[in-house]
Amino acid sequence: MYTAGSEGVIRVWATPNPEEVNCFGPCGGYNFCMNIWNAHLDVIWELDHHPRENLLLSASADGSIKVWQTFVPDEDDDGLRPSNGEILSTICYKNLNHNQIDNPTSATWVFNQVEGIVSGYVNSNCLVYYDREGTT
Repeated sequence: MYTAGSEGVIRVWATPNPEEVNCFGPCGGYNFCMNIWNAHLDVIWELDHHPRENLLLSASADGSIKVWQTFVPDEDDDGLRPSNGEILSTICYKNLNHNQIDNPTSATWVFNQVEGIVSGYVNSNCLVYYDREGTT
């Protein structure tokens, strides 16, 4: 599970089995926060995990949308391990002079085009981004 907020970080949480947690008392000293990613320079407004891939979107008041790798190959056992916050790409809404136009308030995956991202902005614009090569 992933959470974010006003401090600009993304927290990665372990989700324990219900049998491991006392719902009415302390958690026995177990820290469920697995990792903290220094993600953005301002408030993070939106997080959205890809429906099929190990990818996470974050939209921030710092003017960027970032695509994160959530799991990476584990060389030790040929499986996957949680990522340490690897950024695959950063998207900023800019004009032809490369000046930032607006800040994103939301971002999500386009459900019928899994390589697409749709984002809403403060000025009520909505943009759709596609990776033409089929990978994000």
